[in-house]
Amino acid sequence: MNRIVPLLFGLSLMTTCVAVGQNTRDGVMQGFDRKAPAVGEKLPDLNAYNAAGEPVQLGSLKGNYTVLVFGCLT
Repeated sequence: MNRIVPLLFGLSLMTTCVAVGQNTRDGVMQGFDRKAPAVGEKLPDLNAYNAAGEPVQLGSLKGNYTVLVFGCLT
């Protein structure tokens, strides 16, 4: 009996953490869906960094084929 109580407590804590994490992810994705540009829509003229780590203004890429990668690349 004494071993079951901590086990059940840990299991309920893990379940709660997963549920909270899922709700947070869903909220972030809904916010992204509202703010993301539609396919074919112009990108805002933002500052970004190229593969060498040098700053690039997205407006300077107009007229060129460009691949934008978002996220952590390490």
